[in-house]
Amino acid sequence: IPTGTFLVSKITVDSRLEIFGVDRSSILKSIGGNNENSILYIVNDGIRMSHIHDFMIDGNKSNVSTECDGIRVYVTSADYRGDKYLNIENMYIYATTGNGVKLDSNGVSTAIREVRLTNVFVNQPNKSGFYFNQTTDSIISRCTVASAIQYGFYMPSGGSNKFDSCKAFYCG
Repeated sequence: IPTGTFLVSKITVDSRLEIFGVDRSSILKSIGGNNENSILYIVNDGIRMSHIHDFMIDGNKSNVSTECDGIRVYVTSADYRGDKYLNIENMYIYATTGNGVKLDSNGVSTAIREVRLTNVFVNQPNKSGFYFNQTTDSIISRCTVASAIQYGFYMPSGGSNKFDSCKAFYCG
């Protein structure tokens, strides 16, 4: 993603894909009136060995009325082929109507494993900064949440995750 602002409704990530920008000057901004559930959507096999880094997601919450996460990782079926090795790093996620980053699964046998979140800053989400449901064996490092309406980091289920040098402030 080059420097500039690019209006998007939803981008779906395939496996073994790298999406990267120059820095925070590379911006994916939600279109006004967006009715998608996320701006960057990583589903099922798309999670495997993908790398997302070095750009900004602007949720444009003043012009979006439906719940829309910045990044949503979602597993809908059991996958017994091992860990995902999804890397998300050096990201700035701003003003989403949903969660900043949501890792979620729809069943007991469909945990999301081996995700790495490094240096991700979520600012002013309408829900939680980071939402982890059925997420295991992941490393969350140097991640920050500011001014989330709900929680900074929310984990209703999952385990064996490592949090290192993370913080949340002005949340809830």
